[in-house]
Amino acid sequence: EPATTSDTPLPTAPAWQGDYSEKELAAYDEALARFATYEQRSEPIWRRGKATPAARQLFQQYFYTWQSQFTRLQTYEQVNVRITGVPTVLTSRATRIKIGKDGASVTVRQCVDLTSSVVTQDSEPAPGASKVPLIRDIYLSRAAQSDTTSWRITSIEVTKQKCSA
Repeated sequence: EPATTSDTPLPTAPAWQGDYSEKELAAYDEALARFATYEQRSEPIWRRGKATPAARQLFQQYFYTWQSQFTRLQTYEQVNVRITGVPTVLTSRATRIKIGKDGASVTVRQCVDLTSSVVTQDSEPAPGASKVPLIRDIYLSRAAQSDTTSWRITSIEVTKQKCSA
């Protein structure tokens, strides 16, 4: 019996993925999933705006330099700043994936719509919120031969550079 063919094209991977091996793309997927989990788990903390032991513990699980995040949260608590929601990711791709005997590191570049994340101070919208999608670079790394939960965030940088999805 002849094989049937379909006119529906198979989905193709984005062009940037061709620059990396399967092992590198797997590392990227792990790192990206780890960051997405952090973002969802930390949203209630930023929404409450309280520097609690639970907040400290969460930052310790996800950041190498967790103290900077905790200090930022303490500052927000003092000045009554809250962040509700998380940015909407419009596109995401790796700009760097490095795997070596000492570990792995991944840089993720995202185009994010920040309007889904509302910053308030004293319950009023904070000034300066971007209405256009911006570029966010996320730097993650992990020690060698580690499990997926060992990915840690090195830094998160949102630039004033506009992007288009």
